[in-house]
Amino acid sequence: MIIEFLNSLNTKRLEPYMGHLKESWSQFFMGRQGTGSSMHAASSINMFYMIDGTKKWYFVDPVSVW
Repeated sequence: MIIEFLNSLNTKRLEPYMGHLKESWSQFFMGRQGTGSSMHAASSINMFYMIDGTKKWYFVDPVSVW
């Protein structure tokens, strides 16, 4: 079911912007209104495809993280 859903997103149109990322793996996150996560840092390059709703970002200088 998830494979069919991911295929329906038509992410092929994003490939010109993805460079080498199109050869990498994918993760799928889903949450309902009012959910979220605590502050965290990604260990690799990320690309987000927002389907619906909003996401609030906080960017921290990497010098302050580690």
